[in-house]
Amino acid sequence: MSYLTFNNGAAPATPAAGKCTLFVATDGRIAKIDEKGSISYLGEQDLNNYLHNSGFWFAQRQTPGTPAAYSSTAGRAISGDRWGITNENASVNYSRTDTGTTPETGLQSKYYGNFNKITSTGKFMVTQVVEARDSQSLRGRTVRVQFWMKASSSKTIRLGLIQLANAAADDTVPATFISAHGAGGTDPTLGTNVAYIAPKSGVTPDNCTVSGNACNCSVTTSWQRFGAVFDVPSNVRNLIPAVWTDGQFTATTDTLSLAQASLTDGYEIQDWSPCDISEELRNCQRYYCKSFDTDTAPAQNAGLAGAVRGYVSVAGATANQPIGVRFPVQMRAAPATFVFYNPSAANAFVRNTTAGTDATATASSTPAGSGTDIFFTGIAAWTVAQAVAVHFSADAEI
Repeated sequence: MSYLTFNNGAAPATPAAGKCTLFVATDGRIAKIDEKGSISYLGEQDLNNYLHNSGFWFAQRQTPGTPAAYSSTAGRAISGDRWGITNENASVNYSRTDTGTTPETGLQSKYYGNFNKITSTGKFMVTQVVEARDSQSLRGRTVRVQFWMKASSSKTIRLGLIQLANAAADDTVPATFISAHGAGGTDPTLGTNVAYIAPKSGVTPDNCTVSGNACNCSVTTSWQRFGAVFDVPSNVRNLIPAVWTDGQFTATTDTLSLAQASLTDGYEIQDWSPCDISEELRNCQRYYCKSFDTDTAPAQNAGLAGAVRGYVSVAGATANQPIGVRFPVQMRAAPATFVFYNPSAANAFVRNTTAGTDATATASSTPAGSGTDIFFTGIAAWTVAQAVAVHFSADAEI
């Protein structure tokens, strides 16, 4: 029997026209370089990425490029769609950077997310809860978690995988996700039924080192891929990929940037391969949707574009007059939170656009994953068939 043995190394010179060269890259993958200098990896598969908004395209709760503050010292405040922040103390700003006009070296994605510590120096964790129906399809499997990261200055960032354990119910992450953030160099203490999954032994992490229940990533001001492999427990409820600061981030000056995140089935290092953008948006809208355009922050008095429209059905100050809304996709569950926005005034009531006056009450009624009725109470001067409008946001995040 004969063997062909390669030494790991950097890509060789571009071969002559009509030729290609096989080599083993520094990360251990067998690769081919062609006459144009294009590198492809042999045996690589575009595996399903279980993370949503992995390219940080969407931040529906805000104007994406404008920093917005989020703060939850125990739970998870959702910033960019699906990405939760838990911070030691107030607060963390989130914003999205668009690289369309100024590409960044090493980055494939058009967008990336920035997490900037503000107000007070402290630690924070960024997580995404993978829905139970997807997490449980990975029970007993080996998975890889990858993030591309950079920071405002060299930092140690922890990368790990957390589970909602079998003692909990599906998709019921506790309100106290972190009970104590701990000192620098100490991992946060997790809440009831939430536990770290230690990295798999015998598998070398990608650009990081195993330390305890997670990996240390030496993040610099340049983009770099970091990843680790984990064995999923056979009775897991929800998987929760996470990155968190190992030490204190200085308020206003320290920023962690994330891009091209993935959770995939198997050991293999993955080149980031996102879904079609419309599918990515639909995935996010299963957890949060709104009547405003995707990159428009929900707000009162923001105009009629996209608003839910209807008519006065009974004249006068009559309660429980309905208009209906159907969500753009079937949501994960009936939304737990609705917020209403008057399109023409600074309040949360249905607007009579014919009369230029507002209802005295507005509320969701009989909500479901497919939509809801919106009930409102008119005023004495309203007459039948006058036009009404209102904006909404609906939140079914885990």
